[in-house]
Amino acid sequence: MVSAQSAPALLPRLAERLASRLNDPFHSDVVVVPTTGVADYLVESLATLWGSWGIVANTHFWLPNEFNLNVGANPTLPPVLSHHGSSQWLIFEHLMTQTQLGHEPAPGFLNARRKFSFSQRVAQLFDRYAVHRPEMISEWIQGHNTDGFRDLPQHLVWQPILFRELVEKANEKNARPILVSSGEYVGQFETASSRLTLFGMESFSRAKIELLRQLSNST
Repeated sequence: MVSAQSAPALLPRLAERLASRLNDPFHSDVVVVPTTGVADYLVESLATLWGSWGIVANTHFWLPNEFNLNVGANPTLPPVLSHHGSSQWLIFEHLMTQTQLGHEPAPGFLNARRKFSFSQRVAQLFDRYAVHRPEMISEWIQGHNTDGFRDLPQHLVWQPILFRELVEKANEKNARPILVSSGEYVGQFETASSRLTLFGMESFSRAKIELLRQLSNST
């Protein structure tokens, strides 16, 4: 583990690591980054750092929720929402439709002046749940209004209800299936020939720590 106060300070170490060859040329590097902005920064900066041969190829950049999904996906769970960047539009459309029908599926939406911003915040909230509380999302999909362990307080029950409505809406639109992490390593990441790097992560969720532990034990 290498720590630094800024991304540029870590960049040379990452470049050195990615420049070293993998045992199998048909397998790729995986770099987990906190945001798509960091991924774009790394692609541009690494290419510049490597000079004339600076091409970032055979490297996949995963967001934290993609790491959880790809390493610990449970194929028995039904399709759910993907990254908040795309789900925010689905949420906005659904909330507006429910409002026109006289319902308020999310407290405060009716009086919100910037309704799309409200939808963005809901999308980001669900995205954080998928990253940090996958066991709770799994419970919601199965019809339980819990935090993964205990019943939710009444003022929060609208969240799992809305989430299940959005899942149904996504299915109607034939949205691309995305799986929720089960929180357990299922062997989908080929540790013997692939290389995993986590870059710029400020914190690690309980689910991610457990997946990393299981992943290390499988190598």
